[in-house]
Amino acid sequence: MQGARQKNRIVWGRFNYSRGIFPVSPSRSTEKQVVGFPLTETAEIELGPFSPSQAGNSKPRPAIGFLWHGARNIGGGEHATWLLVRSLQRDYRPVLIYARHNHLIADYAASGVELVNIPLDPRLTGVYRDAVRFNPRRLVLLVLLYLKAIPHVVRAVRQYRIQILHPVDNLSKLIAGVAGRIAGVKVVAHCHDDLGSTFIERMLRVYQLVFMHRIIAVSQTIARRFTVLGRLPRKVATIYNGVDLAMFDPARVGGSGVDDGGSAARAVTIGMIALFDGVKGHRFLFRALASLKAKGSGGWRCVLVGDGREKAALLKEVDALNLSDRVTFLGYRRDVPELLRSIDILVVPSERESFGMAAVEAMAMQVPVVASDVGGLSEVIEHGKTGFLVPPRDPLALAEAIETLICSPALRVEMGRRGRQRVEQYFSLEKNVASTKALYDELLQGVAPG
Repeated sequence: MQGARQKNRIVWGRFNYSRGIFPVSPSRSTEKQVVGFPLTETAEIELGPFSPSQAGNSKPRPAIGFLWHGARNIGGGEHATWLLVRSLQRDYRPVLIYARHNHLIADYAASGVELVNIPLDPRLTGVYRDAVRFNPRRLVLLVLLYLKAIPHVVRAVRQYRIQILHPVDNLSKLIAGVAGRIAGVKVVAHCHDDLGSTFIERMLRVYQLVFMHRIIAVSQTIARRFTVLGRLPRKVATIYNGVDLAMFDPARVGGSGVDDGGSAARAVTIGMIALFDGVKGHRFLFRALASLKAKGSGGWRCVLVGDGREKAALLKEVDALNLSDRVTFLGYRRDVPELLRSIDILVVPSERESFGMAAVEAMAMQVPVVASDVGGLSEVIEHGKTGFLVPPRDPLALAEAIETLICSPALRVEMGRRGRQRVEQYFSLEKNVASTKALYDELLQGVAPG
């Protein structure tokens, strides 16, 4: 046993903040560079008897199990969860139960979070959710694979004495709902997605209302999605995601290398930080920029941070709109605070958005935001004060708002100042952690939602 523990030791590293997208890295060679043992898709890993977070803390801490399959691209919701977990270690014992290794898993390991790797059939993450949306008959396969996954989670919950199970993504919620009932523990669902009106999305909401003991909605817009017969169930609570104000502090963060020399280095920099996915609205930004260029508007450039399955299509669209001289694809980046320090205007042209983590991070860095008036963005941004809200899928309105900020440096500064104040008041990591801890403590004490 001693030999096994020695083999499975963690190589503790330094935390790096990252946004845009983490490419999933299932290969063992990559994993070995990050941790001291290969994290395979089928091995259950038991951490050694000591972790840095346990040093000097002899009082038993309640164990919170975070369930995340880890097989899909990583966005704002996953990063918000990571910040929460990192901040809980003093008062709780977070345990991450996951199936596929990726770069964010390495950050969990580096911070001393206990890791439990469980086997999930790769077809489970492949079928859910796109394949089911377009081929409902595949739902049968999804159910079979889902039932097969439940015992692995139950075993991990019991082995690590987890008291609250906190699924991170929608697939994990499906597994955790039943697994939590079997294991006899409370389950908290964290709703980072703006679930729409499709059959699958409606069923996900119903499932959470039936099987979850609490549902955390990241905005009031998302909370209202769970309304039943005109009333919001008491188990649903709105807790905004939080930003680490020390990490995103323009007084402490230097600029990043996004310029390319020449006049472009002195141009107004328009930025977008998002997964390359249709719902994020890149194509509306491109059309807005094309209209600005057609009007003869100069002195600006655009940088895109992120990656994803639609990258090739977006590159073609930029070329087709003759924007290649103005738009730069920066790819996946780990220096988001520094990037925001070099961006003058952040654009979030999403068609749907549950919260808008990139917008809040930009506001913390005193960057004005132009965003679609949808979902949580409408709660994050004060129109005319911290940025502009425009109708979704409206390139002309988007272009007008961007041009207003390009032409008014003083307005950019004033909106940036107000944005930082708003984040400090409503969207700090401290507020997020305090509200989540209060919810956990109510569950641990058996207090009914009030």
